[in-house]
Amino acid sequence: MTIPVDQLKMWAVKGSNKISSPAHNKLRAVVSNPDYSILSQKKVKFTTMLQGSYVNFTGIKDNSDVDLVIKLSNYIKSNIDLTPMYENINTPPYTFPTFKEDLFKTLINFYGKDKVLVDSKSIKVNIEEDFWADVVPAFQYYNCKFIDTELKVIKGIYLETENGEPIINYPNQHQANGQRKSNETNEVSRVMVRVFKNAKTYLVQNQIIDKKVAPSYFIENLIYNVPNEYFTNNLQETFLNILNYLNLANLETFKCQNEHDYIFGDKVWHWNTKDAHTFIKAVLELWESWR
Repeated sequence: MTIPVDQLKMWAVKGSNKISSPAHNKLRAVVSNPDYSILSQKKVKFTTMLQGSYVNFTGIKDNSDVDLVIKLSNYIKSNIDLTPMYENINTPPYTFPTFKEDLFKTLINFYGKDKVLVDSKSIKVNIEEDFWADVVPAFQYYNCKFIDTELKVIKGIYLETENGEPIINYPNQHQANGQRKSNETNEVSRVMVRVFKNAKTYLVQNQIIDKKVAPSYFIENLIYNVPNEYFTNNLQETFLNILNYLNLANLETFKCQNEHDYIFGDKVWHWNTKDAHTFIKAVLELWESWR
């Protein structure tokens, strides 16, 4: 047996924006409102941006996550010393932990203690019933490279875990490359991201794999690495194409969708190939044993 096309079509459906769409607007308003916002009260300059499945059109039912990044405007983290080039830009108003703490208190002021939780990488806010949004405090990050004596700057974001470990990401590039991949595959790549995310949900609900084995972000990155010719207008054919390709591929060569990092490595933000192979094998067995 194979997974029926009707099941794949159900898994391909895009998550509803009924809650997601207004959620980020409300969060933006809260962190900017001086009645609640400690950041505004301290006159801290910041900008906001979206990342995650909502903005990348890869959200699924009951899991169309909103990640709102709150990014300091007047401080840049970099892989080189920028002081000679950017006057007064590298004097942070406070440390990253304090920045995160002030954002945490700001959200509590509006939503209440029982609806705001701190985790390792973000602050989770209970917007409605079982819907949680992630608010991500971040510094601007400049990845600087000299090419023929000319400085090239790749802009990303920098944050820290609760243990102080740095995390660097490039959400704008992730979004742009996802859009390009979607265009090149007649939108099938995003469809298949949602299908594989739902397959993961099925495996978790049936206690076949642990939820932590395959985070949604990494599933999206896996699918990005599958060559465009494997994506067709036939859902079953494409699903099996992707599975077979991933099962045989050298995963260690896979880049993140942002094209500036690898999926697998020894940094805190990397995935590991053991879990990736566990996920791929579980989905392959699901395909072969579907009843």
